[in-house]
Amino acid sequence: AGKFKPLHMLNPLRLDYIAGQIAAEFGRDRKSLRPFEGLRLLDIGCGGGLVSEPMARLGAAVTGADAAAENIEVARVHAAQSDLSIDYRATTAEAILAEGARFDVVLALEIVEHVADPQAFITTCARLLRPGGVLIASTLNRTPQSFAAAIVGAEWIMRWLPRGTHEWSRFIRPTELGAMFDAAGVRISDHHGVTAQFAEFARQEAQAGRLRLEEHVTLQAGERVPGAGVLHELSPGLSLSWRDVLTLMIIVSDNTATNLVIERLGVEAFNGWSKLHHLLETRLVGK
Repeated sequence: AGKFKPLHMLNPLRLDYIAGQIAAEFGRDRKSLRPFEGLRLLDIGCGGGLVSEPMARLGAAVTGADAAAENIEVARVHAAQSDLSIDYRATTAEAILAEGARFDVVLALEIVEHVADPQAFITTCARLLRPGGVLIASTLNRTPQSFAAAIVGAEWIMRWLPRGTHEWSRFIRPTELGAMFDAAGVRISDHHGVTAQFAEFARQEAQAGRLRLEEHVTLQAGERVPGAGVLHELSPGLSLSWRDVLTLMIIVSDNTATNLVIERLGVEAFNGWSKLHHLLETRLVGK
């Protein structure tokens, strides 16, 4: 809940990607209990530890850094409750570089769009790597969809984040981030765009013709569920196109809309799709 909710929603897909890239680069078996044993990992802008903790469970020696001291306090408390040993520090990437520390893996997730000088930040991240190390960075693409989801949805409507958390003009396109990597002397081995898993599954089902976006569904009284969204406040009998339902699911995380799509497409169909796309940490167990 709160300001970390959008990251909680994204985290399973993001973790799958990160773990896959690290395992591939270092020749590690993801099926083993602690595949990243012996690797030093720096999570810059770690927040409350959403990525630091899973990486520690996978065996990495994790340092989590965040400039916000209150985030570090939250992370430390949660790590202690989970019996995890993570070196959390209220500091910056620049300060860690000045100490002479180097890491096998550096993560910079949803932070580059917030720094004053993105190129200088990416260069600092690159300098924190040991020879042969891996830098994984993610950011919000500067598109109309990201404005709708990250600012209109997360800040203005759902109020998961304070207004002004994001500045759309500072969002970074993939080509721009790639140019920063090139300037920092980092070879790009992979780049990948992600959306929320179930939304992407629904999009592909629509593209394949198995979900007709202009077909309508009638909202029944028993289908309305409380929580996020607006449909539970509206009268039963409302007719919505599947396009409208998907829009509500994606933009405002409407619980009722999400349940309607799950009912329409099926739990097992989504789980099969997840397995096909190697999303090993992702499984839908029900509405």
